[in-house]
Amino acid sequence: MRQVLFVSKPIAPPFHDGTKCLVRDLSGELQAFKPLVMGQPGVYERAGVVTVPVYRGAGGFSPPFADNARAAVHLLRSSAADVWHFVFAPNALSSGVGRVARRVRGIPTVQTVASPPQRFRGASEWLFGDIVVAQSTWTAKRLMAEARAPRVEVVPPCVGAIAQVSREAQAEMRLELDVPASAPLFVYPGDWETSSGAEVVAEAAQELTRSVPDAFVVFACRQKSAAAKHIELAMKRRLQTLRVRFAGELKSILPLIATSSAVLFPVDDLRGKVDLPIVLLEAMALGVPIVVASGGPLDDLESVCQVPPRDPHALVQACVGLTNNPECRIELIEKAKGEVRERFSARRVAQQYELLYERALRLTA
Repeated sequence: MRQVLFVSKPIAPPFHDGTKCLVRDLSGELQAFKPLVMGQPGVYERAGVVTVPVYRGAGGFSPPFADNARAAVHLLRSSAADVWHFVFAPNALSSGVGRVARRVRGIPTVQTVASPPQRFRGASEWLFGDIVVAQSTWTAKRLMAEARAPRVEVVPPCVGAIAQVSREAQAEMRLELDVPASAPLFVYPGDWETSSGAEVVAEAAQELTRSVPDAFVVFACRQKSAAAKHIELAMKRRLQTLRVRFAGELKSILPLIATSSAVLFPVDDLRGKVDLPIVLLEAMALGVPIVVASGGPLDDLESVCQVPPRDPHALVQACVGLTNNPECRIELIEKAKGEVRERFSARRVAQQYELLYERALRLTA
């Protein structure tokens, strides 16, 4: 069977990074190609997936230079895969390695732009794949218009099968956060510092907890930078008199998502995240409504509530509408579950990529 090598961060727990989740879920659903992933021996095992021992650690949000060097050496000297599939956020170092390796080895290459770049102008310097893939229409259009990239395919991120979260796990999560069992609960699972999302939710918190009786707001944010810790401490002081909780980084966010009334994601800057964050697809699959900011990659999500960016009042009104109109809420939930099945399931996305692998092979034959 022909082989495809995923060139990415180490595929190993913890799976808190959207890029790692994408490779994990996509590789497990390939049928026409044998998937090879980069990682450590004995750390990650999945039937049908081969781990190539390239890295020494599980990898953080930015893999160390030594890990990047090991990946480069493997590509230039060892890899015998039929297709390479690069999955990373565009950057000069990784793209330079990919371009050189592709030119030296001549192996057909698919390049997925894992998250929107900080700037699009000049981004064509980072595009080297025989086929370039964006994960949203918004990003694809900007790559073609501002980066003057050639044709860019759009293939969304995917979500693997999710087991229903038990009532016990949901109850335990509420107990840990000191949130009553019957209280409406609105969760923000974004970053502290990258976008205005956390600030918009903070500005909405007082009106939201007043407009929806007994409601709580939960910030479930990882500390991905030195600034994040300071922002979180300031938020705790600022919101200490309101029904607001801070969950921090959880071993699994799914119990919190499953027990929530809605996921709030008024994010206007998705740098460092996949275009459609996996946590949103997980919420849709679990039957939890989502409220997002319009005007960016999130416009590709059809079965969600959209509000203008940087508009706390509109965010509150969307939450009130979801609370007071159960029929519309149920309809939105059912549409979202169907959208995940039809567009974002790992199997559907794997089928799209396998067609691209076939085309890359034909292009370089």
